[in-house]
Amino acid sequence: MASTPCGRMNQHERGGIPFAAVSSMRSAASLVLVLLVPVTPVLAQSDSRVVVLENAPIMVLPDVNREPLRVVAQGTSLVLLAKPKYVGIDPAVSAYSRLTEPTQFAPQRPQSGLPRRVFLSADVASFHRHAGGERYTLTKTMYGEPAVGTATYAAMPQTSMAMPTVNIAVTRQLLVGARVVWPGYEPRAVLSLQLPHPFVADLPGTGTLVTEPLRRKDVIVDLKATYLVNRGPWAVQIFGGPTYFATSQEMVHGMDYRYSLNLNTVTITEVLRETATGAAWGANSGIDLSYYMWRHFGFGGGAHFNFGRITLAEEPLTGEPTAVSMGTTTLSSGVRVRF
Repeated sequence: MASTPCGRMNQHERGGIPFAAVSSMRSAASLVLVLLVPVTPVLAQSDSRVVVLENAPIMVLPDVNREPLRVVAQGTSLVLLAKPKYVGIDPAVSAYSRLTEPTQFAPQRPQSGLPRRVFLSADVASFHRHAGGERYTLTKTMYGEPAVGTATYAAMPQTSMAMPTVNIAVTRQLLVGARVVWPGYEPRAVLSLQLPHPFVADLPGTGTLVTEPLRRKDVIVDLKATYLVNRGPWAVQIFGGPTYFATSQEMVHGMDYRYSLNLNTVTITEVLRETATGAAWGANSGIDLSYYMWRHFGFGGGAHFNFGRITLAEEPLTGEPTAVSMGTTTLSSGVRVRF
């Protein structure tokens, strides 16, 4: 916006022009007035021209308690370099008016903050167990020599499943939440049996067998405290807390066999199974990154780490206590919701 030598205007907020009481040129007399008042050549364009009807203070904000930056004298002719949406002064001096359509000025409502109370995720997750295979050996004495039975369990394979997570805000950047997953497996065990010959020393017979799938079901309940970074469309969660582990798995309890003296071979004819159960507390930690293409909905992914062991009071084959690793790494991606 520019002015004649009667006064100089500076650009401020609200559409790039100062607050001033103005009126469009609506009469021939006003038009003549504009033509008679000189305008600086650099601003002499075919832009909208207005005339100040009364002395008008220039203010950054419509606040009568503020000292005006300058007072524009009555009759000053102004050239609008950019067409603003609203032009006006404080209501105590004059009513707001719109240049294009006369209307009551209504300040825009400030946009509310980002949603940050509840964060939900529905992911497809892949579980990778930290532990390798496990081997249990039972040794007895027969005919004065050792008889050895072994059950070897392969490492649990990678498995995928749905993984829901809920987080609720306690403060602007602290969330508390939970994750519950229940991965299932059907591993096989490799059995071996070595028995001494009943009549010939140091001539044992051996036999092996691969079992049918053994059912195993784990339950992992993560309780999490989360530090939230919620910036525009991006949200980052860094979390950790305690984890409750529980497991129920079929294991080999014993083996029935048939010994062939002529061939000196052992044939395992039946596998005896027993379900072992246990529970324990461990820990979890991880990070999740989300991008919200809409205000409340988006997509994301993350990595989740669990640490812990369950001690079985009695391993079925050996009858001795044993520790089972429950540690996992979970990689997940899916839908994100915040509100």
